[in-house]
Amino acid sequence: DLFTIPPGKTYTSAGLEYDHTAYDNTVAHTATISLLSGEPTGDAAGMAEIRTGPSAGTVPVQSPRNVGVASLSPAVVTRMNSLSASGGGVLYLGGHAPLDATYIFAEFTSVKLVGNTNEPSVTAVSPATGSAAGGSSVVITGLNFTGATSVVFGTAAASFVVNDSTQISATAPAGTGTVDIRVLTAGGISATSAAVRFTYLSANANLSALSLSAGTLSPAFASATTSYTASVANATTSLTVTPIVADATASVTVNGVAVTSGNASGAIALAVGSNTITTVVMAPDGTTTKTYTVTVTRAASSNANLSALSLSSGTLSPAFASATTSYTASVVNATMSLTVTPTVADTTASITVNGVAVTSGNAAGAIALAIGSNTITTVVTAQNGAAITYTVTVTRAASSNANLSALSLSSGALAPAFASATTSYTASVANATTSLTVTPTVADATASVTVNGVAVTSGNASDAISLADGANTVTTVVTAQNGTSTQTYTITVNRAQPPVSNNANLDGLSPSVSSLSPWFATATTAYSVLVPTSQTSISVMPTASDAGATITVNGVSVNSGSASGPQSLNVGDNIITVLVTAPDGTTTRTYTVTVTREAPAPPVAGVPTLAEWALGLFALLLAGCAAVLAHRKRAMI
Repeated sequence: DLFTIPPGKTYTSAGLEYDHTAYDNTVAHTATISLLSGEPTGDAAGMAEIRTGPSAGTVPVQSPRNVGVASLSPAVVTRMNSLSASGGGVLYLGGHAPLDATYIFAEFTSVKLVGNTNEPSVTAVSPATGSAAGGSSVVITGLNFTGATSVVFGTAAASFVVNDSTQISATAPAGTGTVDIRVLTAGGISATSAAVRFTYLSANANLSALSLSAGTLSPAFASATTSYTASVANATTSLTVTPIVADATASVTVNGVAVTSGNASGAIALAVGSNTITTVVMAPDGTTTKTYTVTVTRAASSNANLSALSLSSGTLSPAFASATTSYTASVVNATMSLTVTPTVADTTASITVNGVAVTSGNAAGAIALAIGSNTITTVVTAQNGAAITYTVTVTRAASSNANLSALSLSSGALAPAFASATTSYTASVANATTSLTVTPTVADATASVTVNGVAVTSGNASDAISLADGANTVTTVVTAQNGTSTQTYTITVNRAQPPVSNNANLDGLSPSVSSLSPWFATATTAYSVLVPTSQTSISVMPTASDAGATITVNGVSVNSGSASGPQSLNVGDNIITVLVTAPDGTTTRTYTVTVTREAPAPPVAGVPTLAEWALGLFALLLAGCAAVLAHRKRAMI
């Protein structure tokens, strides 16, 4: 290989310089030239003089002509085909020894050299850079590539494919620095120039350092280690990564975002649990990469606190504080249910109220309240499973409702009509109604009720209540659930008086001695009784047919069925009058009893009278007494 003459280019003497390190002395090189001016000549060491000549044949030309350039040594042109006499033709040059010199065509103003149509030439390479490790795909553009036998990057042969006479696809071998790309064919080897050079880029994709703004890499960083772990507290919601490349011309990305070597990346949000952060280094060759992976584990939250807790009814005591877990509240009896609204301090925590899941900041379902103490439990479970229980003891007051919702009688009608707020009523019943029942119904089922002091089940009738003639008071007392609130409902039941009787009859009449004549009969009003003269008084016992009737005997009141006072009797007839007055106070009936006292019998001659017998007896008694006294007197003497 002597040199390649690019076609169609005009050179001055200063521009025709070719630097060669080797050539093939068996290959004929041709060029068509046109002499524009001047005279190309060889040097003193035997450089051939190029001149016009015959158009055929091989004529070795030696020219010892010295043009003042003595540095071109050794330089021997063994043969040259002469050019056409007309000033144009084919130039054949060849040599037989290594030629390491610069051929200078001096002593001419300029020549136009039209390149050999068989010799390859490279005009461009793309890309002009690639990995020092080799393997880059390079497209070589030029002429006369058909039949290429070799593609060289510097001194290293490359694998290649000839696409056509103007394009070769080559795979760059490994190398360093900037090298020439040449193509060798049967027609020659391409010349070199700055336009057809290839620069090897570094394949270093290592980091020299890697650090986190929070947490510690495990294991400690080493350039060859690509996988790391780190742990951070739950409070660490983000961190940054600072990578430093080993080759300053390498580029780096963190999670796909470009980062300047030695500078922190943008903040990377951390979810609870595992977070993978990927740092990718691109070597200067644009092909070689290395990926460093850091798995950052953010601890789950341990915050199981509430930030707020409220009730739909009642007030927490004490006032809510996150660290206080036990509360009380009171509600009125009318509050039969309430809701609880818990709000977590950490949104990752979960909540249940009485075992039912609740969304933070929302009310739980209605919770039924029994009378008295009701425990409501709110359990907050932190993200890491830790739990805190908040307890609210809600006391629902007992009912103070001591009202009746209804009150009725088995007989009679209430006046006024029943109303819960009205507590005093009257009712009237016939005299024939000797008893009745009361049915009270409480307004609050928790209340209790009594009627005339006897417990009654709400909505059920009381026991029978006896009624006297006239006013009868029936008292219904309702006691509320709280045991202190009471309400008394009073009913005055008026039982009608019985009809007024006009019965002034006697059912019986009897004397204290002897007997009536005729025998007693209610309708018989006149009777007689015979008593001996010795009976000086008599009483009678009248019995009325109507217990409400009144009786007098000779004007003196006598109770029915009782004996009258003694009635003195004279010898002869004595009238005893029994007057019966009916209950109506008007109707009367008079019963008469004629008591006849017999007269004493006349005295009998020789027979002392009773008086005489009595006087004689008295005299004897006096005489006896005198004798006794005399005897005692003598005894004392």
